[in-house]
Amino acid sequence: MRKRKGPAPKVYTCNGISDDLAGWVRRTGISKGALKNRLRLRWPFQRVFMTPVKVRSPKGAPRKPRKSRARGNNLIVVSAEQIFRAWARSSAPETTG
Repeated sequence: MRKRKGPAPKVYTCNGISDDLAGWVRRTGISKGALKNRLRLRWPFQRVFMTPVKVRSPKGAPRKPRKSRARGNNLIVVSAEQIFRAWARSSAPETTG
């Protein structure tokens, strides 16, 4: 077996289980990048290794409509068809009968 070059990997202990980062990736299924970010942000070890990753929607999936940031001014969204109907009603000759 070859000897590993470089420094020995850091060992992290959580719930009595000690393992390096690669071992925790295998145990938890959480990506190495996610675990490294959590450690960089100084999350408690219990939270780093036991919190599941939020599932994001895939690219191209429809997004929820954003709320308007305008305050006090209510925005009304209308289609071209609605505008045309309103115009047709207002410009049509009045019939009396």
